[in-house]
Amino acid sequence: MKGNIRTEIASLAVSVDDLREHPDNVRQGDVGAISESLTFHGQYRPIVVQRSTNYVLAGNHTLKAARALGWSEIAATFVDCNDEQALRILLIDNRTNDLASYDEPALIDALKQLHETDQGLLGTAFDPSALDEMIAALGLDEPEPAIPSTRELPLDMIFTQTLLGLCCVAVACGLKYGKQSGKEVCGNYHVHKRHNLTFLDNDWHDYRHDKHLAETAQFRPKYVTTRDLVTKEQAKRFGVEYQSVEQTIEQADELGQHAENVILIPKYDCIDQLPDRFMLGYSIPTSHGGTPLPIERFAGRRVHLLGGSWKKQMAYLSAMKDDVVSIDNNYLSSEARWGAFTYPDGRTATVRDLGITNEPYKDHCPLFIAAIISINSIANAMKLIYDDGYQLEVSDDEVAPRD
Repeated sequence: MKGNIRTEIASLAVSVDDLREHPDNVRQGDVGAISESLTFHGQYRPIVVQRSTNYVLAGNHTLKAARALGWSEIAATFVDCNDEQALRILLIDNRTNDLASYDEPALIDALKQLHETDQGLLGTAFDPSALDEMIAALGLDEPEPAIPSTRELPLDMIFTQTLLGLCCVAVACGLKYGKQSGKEVCGNYHVHKRHNLTFLDNDWHDYRHDKHLAETAQFRPKYVTTRDLVTKEQAKRFGVEYQSVEQTIEQADELGQHAENVILIPKYDCIDQLPDRFMLGYSIPTSHGGTPLPIERFAGRRVHLLGGSWKKQMAYLSAMKDDVVSIDNNYLSSEARWGAFTYPDGRTATVRDLGITNEPYKDHCPLFIAAIISINSIANAMKLIYDDGYQLEVSDDEVAPRD
């Protein structure tokens, strides 16, 4: 490879300063993913440029990524065409990508094969969470689902906001509202009591205690998480600063001044060091990670289930029964990106199974269709987890008058 360009096309190298992004390019490419590819593989195919104008017809975002990486040269082929032909080439190059689709089982098999290697999914533009979502969407990851037995104690089912608007649907169906600190809050969160912020999570890979504490004091949630408890070796592997159990408990007590329940999330067996005044968070294992402890180790404590598919959440709910106090789910938003949704019993399907195209923004948005079906399914399943006759109740004083 010559510099960043593979040897086979190195003779086509030209200065990036000589090329221009096409002003009529309507494609919104993922420069980050392309940068990952260029870094990992080098440039293995040339971009296409109109000779008379030096406008890029195919590869505008490859050029952007190369510039972002500080490249001085990029391989390019030049074509002779007028402006009308150039615009047609520009559009057809983008459109053919839109019209393509995946053989999902074959794609999953290929990604699984790479996931087991030392380099994992690097250089594929897929990550473990995307793989896990596809597996869940096709129902390939778990045994036949079953509704958990009925409960005696209340259970808070929380939808953690990822896209504004979906939280309003979740609340209307009877779920609770949650978000991650630092993320935008829904403008309707104060409209009625059920849309109050019930759950405040954090980005533990970039945890800022002062900011998390400030939001906790602002919203006074029923549940708030602390940063995950990890060993020094885990902290090094995850690229985060190590924090002792004592430091985390001190932060938890600060959060507890403004929240009803503080959730400690042990990622190693330090449970005996964690006071009973705190809840424990269990991250349901997926290919993206999870709590590397058996769920039985959490028995007898008040437990919050973090993440995972609804099918997996039901399995852990069955195992832990009334020890589970609350659950949060934003996984349904992730699988909805693939047009996938869940039924109340945990089975999954896609909008294509309903005769709806998975092509976004044509005459609908499949992401929202899939997510709304999943939200309604989980809400209906929650009713079955309680004794017969359980109904979601909304009192008159919970609904604020409209302007």
